[in-house]
This record gives sequence, C-alpha cells and structure tokens, in this order.
Amino acid sequence: MTDEFKFHIGDTAVEKILELKDQEPGDKEYALFLQIDGVHGNQFTYDLSFLDIGQARSDDKRVDFGELPVIIASASPQETMQDLSLIHI
Repeated sequence: MTDEFKFHIGDTAVEKILELKDQEPGDKEYALFLQIDGVHGNQFTYDLSFLDIGQARSDDKRVDFGELPVIIASASPQETMQDLSLIHI
C-alpha cells in the first residue's frame, strides 16, 4: 500500500466517519474501504464500508486522515479515484 495518492475527506466528514467507526463491534482495527461499485447514468456509484484493516491488499491505496485510515480498493479504476473528495456524510 502507498500513501502517495490524491484523495481528500473534509474535516467534518472525517469526524462523522470516526464517530460511526467507533460504533463498529469487536476489537479489530477498522478502516474505511472505498471502491467504485457501478455506474448510474454518467456517474460512478461507490461502496463505502468499514472493514478490518488486515483485509487490505498490497496493491490497494492507503490514505490516512489523522486517526482514520482509508483504503482505496485496487479493483477500482485508479484514474477515476484520483483527486476524489468526500466532503459531506
């Protein structure tokens, strides 16, 4: 995994995601996994889920926002994920 990837999550969104992550059961270290899961019209649709960070593959992209690790699935077309921003949750 690499940290060299342009992806942005706004501070308010990070705070909300961390609140939601804290509600996940068990003692595992969770990351927000993000991948493109389809197309609707001329826009991509995305799957956002919390998964055990140990499930990340070596070719996935990792971007950390403070205490929030985000994993960009390698199965998603990387050129469409570059410069993506997540502002509101």
